[in-house]
Amino acid sequence: MCIKLFVYILLCLFVSVFGISTYDSCKTPEGNSGKCVLLLSCPFLYKLLNDQKPAPEANIKRLNQLNCGFQGIHPKVCCEDIYDVHVVNAPPVSHPELHDGICNLLPNTSYCGYFIEDRGSAVTLLDGYPWMALLEYETPNGLAVHCGGALINKRYVLTAAHCVAPGNLDKNWKLKNIRLGEYDTRTNPDCDEVLVSAYNCCCATPVVNAGIQEIIVHENYNSNDANRYSDIALIRLDHDIEFTDFIRPVCLQPLALYANKTDPGKTTVVGGWGYTAYGYNSVKKLSTKLRIRTQEECAAKYANVGIQLREDQICAFPKKGEDSCAGDSGGVLMNDSVETLSVNYFALGIQSIANQRCSAKDYPVIYTRIESYIPWIIKNLKM
Repeated sequence: MCIKLFVYILLCLFVSVFGISTYDSCKTPEGNSGKCVLLLSCPFLYKLLNDQKPAPEANIKRLNQLNCGFQGIHPKVCCEDIYDVHVVNAPPVSHPELHDGICNLLPNTSYCGYFIEDRGSAVTLLDGYPWMALLEYETPNGLAVHCGGALINKRYVLTAAHCVAPGNLDKNWKLKNIRLGEYDTRTNPDCDEVLVSAYNCCCATPVVNAGIQEIIVHENYNSNDANRYSDIALIRLDHDIEFTDFIRPVCLQPLALYANKTDPGKTTVVGGWGYTAYGYNSVKKLSTKLRIRTQEECAAKYANVGIQLREDQICAFPKKGEDSCAGDSGGVLMNDSVETLSVNYFALGIQSIANQRCSAKDYPVIYTRIESYIPWIIKNLKM
């Protein structure tokens, strides 16, 4: 494992925990002092845009008066000092150089796993979880999305083996391409309707459809095994992907930094376009939280179907009041950035086994534990 990458991540984690946020000073039209912050960071003003749909004309006019710039597609406002400011971790503006040697196969933590998060909604922001990928297949009925995955560098997507192994796919199905930068599957490009109405701005770059150069399924995966051990695969894309605010990789960690991240009781996050409680895919990207549980708790739920868990699998239940409908087969389980005090999201697991009725909140989701496969991932990556 690259020592420079390990040290760099430790430094980034230190900064994310102990760093101090600073803001530019500003004045409102009335002359009151404030801080120029992301609209998401000023809850009082954010409510003006979201409490009513569509937002009243007076609210939009007020937000325009208080506008003090943009960060990417995200508007900034002059938030008066009398209002609370919530820290929202923002992605860096520049694209850092990658490390030399094997480390340039995976982006460092100054760029991977970043986005601006709205923690008050199940539907993500336009650039939420920008590493999420959709797998698109050629079928007798045309193109169809069947699974998800996660971009881990400019050339590779991580997914579940059962999404790409011939033994799990209908004989008439073939993986065609990987869709990156998606948000709303009905539109291209995607736009934030609320911000368009308020600021006449804020659309994503067009979706990227990348072709497939190579599919690498873990050599120990068995399509006929209901346990889905070693349910992990890499997809090498046919060209390098340019990172943007809407397409960027999730982080993978050196083994030492995975310690305690998936202990029972830890909160984790999933996202995607998975099945909703009504039995169909969401058209917009969703996210939800799950809590890690013990292997014994999961084993009790799946014993009636003969599934036996191993240590290289993770068991997670939806948190109270939430469900796992946001997750995609092959999509990634991530750390909760609030709980881990990190500005980065790291891939912890790959969705492998889930109850077909996603509204069944008492059923756990089983993930392939990425920590167990870091050496395999690194071994199979190439420039």
